[in-house]
Amino acid sequence: MKVLTFSEMRKGLPTKKTDRFMIDSEVLFRRLLVVSKQRDVSLESVLKHELAAVQPSLFHDDGTMRKCSKSDLAKKLEATCDEVPCLTTGPSTAYVVDGMALLQNLKDTQFTTFDDLGHCVLRRLKVILDGSLSVGAIAIAFDRYDIPNSIKQLERQRRGEESGATFDIKGGRTVPNYRKFLKNSANKASLAVFVSEFILLRKEFLIGGQKLIIAGGFVDGCMTKCINESTVSDLTDLFSSHEEADTRMVLHAIHFSERYDRVVIRSDDTDVMVLLLYYANSAMLKSSVYMEAGHNTQSTNRRRYVPISTIAATVG
Repeated sequence: MKVLTFSEMRKGLPTKKTDRFMIDSEVLFRRLLVVSKQRDVSLESVLKHELAAVQPSLFHDDGTMRKCSKSDLAKKLEATCDEVPCLTTGPSTAYVVDGMALLQNLKDTQFTTFDDLGHCVLRRLKVILDGSLSVGAIAIAFDRYDIPNSIKQLERQRRGEESGATFDIKGGRTVPNYRKFLKNSANKASLAVFVSEFILLRKEFLIGGQKLIIAGGFVDGCMTKCINESTVSDLTDLFSSHEEADTRMVLHAIHFSERYDRVVIRSDDTDVMVLLLYYANSAMLKSSVYMEAGHNTQSTNRRRYVPISTIAATVG
């Protein structure tokens, strides 16, 4: 067994694929102290700045970003108001959902082929539309994976999403190991396109003025389409270069809030909650807004509706 020395354990800042620029923050600090004794250097002035190559509160010494527990913030925000276990029928309601989260929540026991998977998605959407909330419109926002030098690249590498086999998706083809399949970013992008096109060809499931908006799930990631029971049209006003579904969901929540009395955003993401609170406090979300979070299982009931408008009024 090879025993690592302390210098080998010290991570470095990558400059090239083959080189690492080693910066030891402790050594840097000691050298500055020595210099301050030999020269007329104000320690008070020096110590006003971070004595590190990168900001330690946000990054590790090798430049990788620190992970934090954002869910703690969500719990604190939720604690400022009473929990809403269910919503009543009545107000006109629109619903916003993260497309990739919807796909990841599918159970692989429910489908065999990609066509089967597409029908599973349609059934999920139909449950929302025909449920007790009388939803009149749904917006599905997908993440984009076609942006070079993405700020999400490092996070995807950390998750192992840049590895694994890439599959050619066709309707009658058997879905491979679903969890491994979704670990590859190229597979996710292809699946989003397949599901979006699958829905466009089966718009007859929308009845009585129901609408479905799909954003980011096409070869052109900026594109947004609106579907009803008879037509498919481009929503050019909602074309967007947003990379993440989080921000694109908020865009559609703002759009819906001008047309519906109530908007429900299905998400467990703290980032989405904070964004919604910001826009609610900025008076850009004009209707009553709720974030549907949590899940129901056979033994627990954690599904709840977080009243964004109420929290924004309380927290400010």
